[in-house]
Amino acid sequence: MAIAFQTKSELAPTTNGTEALVPAPSGIAVDDFLLVFIAQNHDRLPITAPAGWVSIIQNDHSGNAVALSIWYKIAVSADTSAANYSFTWTTSDLYCAMMLRFDGTATSGDIIAASAENEGTSDTATCPTVTTTDANSLVVRACAFDSGSDAETTVDTITDYTQRDGGGDGFTSDGTGGAECLGSAQDIIQAGIAATGTADITGFGTTEQWCSATFAVNPSVAGGGFVPYPRPRGLDGGGLVLSGGLQ
Repeated sequence: MAIAFQTKSELAPTTNGTEALVPAPSGIAVDDFLLVFIAQNHDRLPITAPAGWVSIIQNDHSGNAVALSIWYKIAVSADTSAANYSFTWTTSDLYCAMMLRFDGTATSGDIIAASAENEGTSDTATCPTVTTTDANSLVVRACAFDSGSDAETTVDTITDYTQRDGGGDGFTSDGTGGAECLGSAQDIIQAGIAATGTADITGFGTTEQWCSATFAVNPSVAGGGFVPYPRPRGLDGGGLVLSGGLQ
């Protein structure tokens, strides 16, 4: 089964807080791959996730201006009826979040093939390179941007990628008084096993602090795992029949 995007949800709070209560996207089924992205207006890491969630990245800007956290979970039966997921931290701050649902990923073993993070201060967030370990892997680029005003809510789509957040608006907080943060997540299926190279997320329109990440997700094994081979000639019951009557 090829990896395929299914549904998403977003959270755009208007006030500071210490909890992101991220809505569950519709249609969750057992073995779906769930991804949560949380952008914070300042470094409020670490974030505590619900049971069963695994951290991919918790990346903070060295200037304490913005942070990006990314988590994943392979859905179990309880997730099929979940309404939301609570991610918490200690110091109150403005934040925004998004959850994506995919199917067709690996569900055990090396699910995340590779991950890397970056930070900077500019109008372009450069996502680092990683190397995939399987053909047809899902490559995800993400960033959190310290947006200083309501006007800074646009994000360009990386060439050949699909932008999952808001149709060019990013997933964003809706604070007041110039306090904003903005996130973006974009993905592509990379056919070959190779380095992804770097990629720039642009369109912010101003120079601010940002954090970014790139990671690769392995696909499921075709056919669900073991693939039987044809029965060898001469294999009869408990052994291989050889000339001369030996078994």
